[in-house]
Amino acid sequence: MHAEIPFPRKGTPEDIGNMVIFLISDEGEYITGQTICITGGSWMR
Repeated sequence: MHAEIPFPRKGTPEDIGNMVIFLISDEGEYITGQTICITGGSWMR
């Protein structure tokens, strides 16, 4: 599976946490009703 991810490392729980923090921050206040894929770019292959 790791060979299919273009990003040079495996994802971590912190990667998910960083997205959550962004979404609940003032910077993410205009984002609504989205599906956000945190996959390291695996969908690109």
